[in-house]
Amino acid sequence: MNKYVTKFSAVAMSAMMVMSSFSPVQAQDNSLNFEQRKQVVQAYCQKYPQDNDCSGWWFWDARTYDAFYYRNRTNLEPLIAGIFGLAIGAIIAGAIANSNKPAPAPAPRPSAGNNYDAGHVARCAARYKSYDVRTDTFLGYDGIRHPCNL
Repeated sequence: MNKYVTKFSAVAMSAMMVMSSFSPVQAQDNSLNFEQRKQVVQAYCQKYPQDNDCSGWWFWDARTYDAFYYRNRTNLEPLIAGIFGLAIGAIIAGAIANSNKPAPAPAPRPSAGNNYDAGHVARCAARYKSYDVRTDTFLGYDGIRHPCNL
């Protein structure tokens, strides 16, 4: 039950992160004062000096500036914000999903003078390809060494 709750919460958090990443870009307040508008247009005109918009911009009113702003901005802003939101959500979801994994048990230490009979060693070697005679263990699918009890 706890495993399903963890996965559900990770998916829900990722979805909320993606959905909320679109709103800051769309909810941007464009009511800039004259000095701020002047800085935006100056920066644009320094980058693109041959653009027709760069002549006479100091006489613009708010409506003309808004038309300039929407004409020259990229439509990739919401997409980029969504990609970053998805990446951050995936990182958080991965951290939540991996937080419940138990730490791997340490491999058993070999004891000096293990004298296993030949039948035990043969059975373990036949059953497990990763059987280690020195430690009498095999490597399980979980990546942890387990003792051979055959």
